[in-house]
Amino acid sequence: CHPQVGVHGIKGRVSTGNVLGMAEIHDSLIEKARLEAEDMQRLLFMTLNGMAALRVIDGNIVGSIQMYREVLARSEESFNQEGLRMDPLQKLHTLHNLSLLLTKP
Repeated sequence: CHPQVGVHGIKGRVSTGNVLGMAEIHDSLIEKARLEAEDMQRLLFMTLNGMAALRVIDGNIVGSIQMYREVLARSEESFNQEGLRMDPLQKLHTLHNLSLLLTKP
């Protein structure tokens, strides 16, 4: 089935009656995949940050520090390999909590 056919087709110039070219369809599909990947990455980082917080509650400070560092490492890896950027608020959260743990007496 053509990607512009049906109610779930690619949005764009189709509504005006113009048909998208293959390059435009390709770009649209790439953008959609990038957004979906960033959403999945956001969920992963939320989960890892939550696990780090649970480790703090359990008194496992070293484990929490390792978890926050893992979030930052995965963020850098996904940016270098796929060009995916970490959500700025999640990055702030991760860096802030890691900083608190590293400077805690």
